Amino acid sequence: MSVYSMTGYASGQLPAASATGDAAAWSNPHLALGVELRSVNSRFLDLAFRLPDELRAHEPALRQLLTERLARGKVELRATVQATQPQELREVPAPTLQRLAVLQDQVRSWLPEASPLGVADVLRLAGGQGPAAEAGLGEAVLQLTGQVLDDFIAARGAGARLVLLMRERVTQLRARGAGRAAGAETGGSAEAALSRALGGSPGHRRPRPAARPPRSVPWPRPRPSPSASTWRKSWERLARTWTRSSAC
Repeated sequence: MSVYSMTGYASGQLPAASATGDAAAWSNPHLALGVELRSVNSRFLDLAFRLPDELRAHEPALRQLLTERLARGKVELRATVQATQPQELREVPAPTLQRLAVLQDQVRSWLPEASPLGVADVLRLAGGQGPAAEAGLGEAVLQLTGQVLDDFIAARGAGARLVLLMRERVTQLRARGAGRAAGAETGGSAEAALSRALGGSPGHRRPRPAARPPRSVPWPRPRPSPSASTWRKSWERLARTWTRSSAC
């Protein structure tokens, strides 16, 4: 049975224009695509994606790719699209800007909570990176994710190596326990030989000395009882007191 750890990490990077083998699939050859996969322990499969705007449309395909090959763990996929060389900024024609503004108004009329276009979005859309370029980017990110996923699964297979290390450790502990048992038997025979040399039987121990008797503590001396003369004097005193009280 194969043992897999739920923690792992793998990453990969490649120029997007050459990722699919067809430079025309992506009109901008100066961009690099990066993919990172990392996971921590989890009872079930929990996927999280950190994708730029250019790759958000490909999240379902990436999710299906990970679900087919992973079963457990909290997995995070992070993809980046970076420029490998500085690009020259081209002036955007006014008709293009007007067209983008009209399209933005139409979208926000139906979706009021949609975010407005930024400068980077305008430059990207006006620079010709449209659906054709994103289609090539999707093929590139799926191919790169498949390669990174292979390395990721290999990294999670470190659990098999952990099992081997645990088995070796158990073997060492058993051997150490057997050595201690043999040493105990040898020590017992040596103790028997020493007892015979001293004239005693194996396992014989010197008797403990008898316990000393407890020290007697003298009781306190009883008080002397009153004598007869004391009793007579007491009765006489009582009789005089009674006579005086009767005379009154």
